[in-house]
Amino acid sequence: MILDEAEYQEANKRLTKESRRFEEHCRRLKQSGLSELEIRRVIDPLECFHLQLKDEVEAYERLQRE
Repeated sequence: MILDEAEYQEANKRLTKESRRFEEHCRRLKQSGLSELEIRRVIDPLECFHLQLKDEVEAYERLQRE
């Protein structure tokens, strides 16, 4: 849970970095010749973390607008 503006800024930076890293990782996995199932096994936990962080950032943004 993001409690203040400093944490929000840090989370936003992490989210941007994670997005880039996630996309790059997906691209490399597809190029490696792994099956779709094998790729999903690797990507699912990373995607879960990414979505959780995104939800936290969006929740903080909603609270700030209220």
